[in-house]
Amino acid sequence: MRVMARRRFRKVWVRAALALCVAPFLLTASLADAQTKGKGKKQKDPCDPTYVPAKGETPPTCPGVQEVPLQPSQGHASLAATPPPVQKKQPTRRVTTPARAVVNSPGFRMTRDGVTKIYLQIHGKPTVQQYATRAGVTYVLSDSRVPVTNNRHALMTQYFNTPVADARLRPYRNDVHLQIDLRAPSVPTAKLIELVKDEVVMLEVSFPAGDYYQQIPTGPMRGVPTRGRRGNSQSYSGGTPPPGARGGRTTPPSTGSPSSVLGPPAP
Repeated sequence: MRVMARRRFRKVWVRAALALCVAPFLLTASLADAQTKGKGKKQKDPCDPTYVPAKGETPPTCPGVQEVPLQPSQGHASLAATPPPVQKKQPTRRVTTPARAVVNSPGFRMTRDGVTKIYLQIHGKPTVQQYATRAGVTYVLSDSRVPVTNNRHALMTQYFNTPVADARLRPYRNDVHLQIDLRAPSVPTAKLIELVKDEVVMLEVSFPAGDYYQQIPTGPMRGVPTRGRRGNSQSYSGGTPPPGARGGRTTPPSTGSPSSVLGPPAP
C-alpha cells in the first residue's frame, strides 16, 4: 500500500510540474490570438490615403482633400537642357602657424684679449631686442622656446675676470629672455651670425676687456647662492650677496621701446 501511495504522489507532482512549465506558453499564445483578433476588428480611417473602399462602397468625403487637375499633354515637347555639372568643392588648406624658434646651446667664453662672449644657438628667425635693466641687460627673442630644461641653468661666470655676474635663459610667455646681470658697468655689443642659411643663427653678446677682479668674491664658498630649506628661496653664505649678484626679477619693462634692435644676420 505504501508503495502504491508513493507512486501516486510522484505522478501528481510530475503532472503539476508539467502544467507549470506549459502554462506560460499557453498564456502567450492566447494573448497573441487576442491581439490578432483585435487588429482584425480594427477599422481603417476612410480618409487615410492607403484606405481601399470595399466593393459597392461609396468613397467618403474627407475635409481638406482637393483634387489636382492634370494638365493635358502638349505632344512631343523638346527635352529640357542638361543641367550644369555640379562643381566639386575644393579642399580647404589648413593654415598652419609657423613653429616657434628653438633656442639652445647657451655658452660663455673669454678670448685671449680678455673679451667676454655670451652666445647661444637659434633654430629659426626670431626678432631680437635689447633692453637695459637695473641689474644689467636683457635680450628678448620673440616667438621662441627653450625645450631642454638644462639650457635654462645659469652660466658659471662669477670667478672669471668678466663683468658678467650671471647669465641665463628664461622663458616668458611666447618669448625667451637672455638675462645678463653685471657686477660692474659695461657696454655690450650684440650681433647675429648666420650658421645655416635661413635656418640656424647664433646670437653673440660681447663685453670689452677690463680689470674686474676687484668685484670677484675671494673667500671659499663666500657669496655663492645656495638653496633654502624648501628650494624656493636663495641665501648667501657670506650674509650679503656679492656685487652684481641676482637680487630679484629683472624682466624687461612691458612698456617703452627697446634700447636697440638687432638687424638681419651678419654675412
